[in-house]
Amino acid sequence: MSIKHVITIENFPEWALSALINDDYSGLNWDDIIIVDEFIEQFASVTHWKVDMDSLDHGNFNRYPTFGLATDCCTVKGYTMGSEND
Repeated sequence: MSIKHVITIENFPEWALSALINDDYSGLNWDDIIIVDEFIEQFASVTHWKVDMDSLDHGNFNRYPTFGLATDCCTVKGYTMGSEND
């Protein structure tokens, strides 16, 4: 197995990181859970997500995050895997 594609998502809402990375939805309301799940379904081929730690400045308030209301955002990268025959 090797990395086939890297998908970069800028302006990912920081409040959704725990759900994306750790599958931990605690503290999220039902509406937020639905939009996070829809995002994850959209990128179903991603096997691993990684946070760009340099983008976590907790002051990157963005009016237009990838989904949801305005909030602090960061950049995440999703990795899809393929076999050596792909």
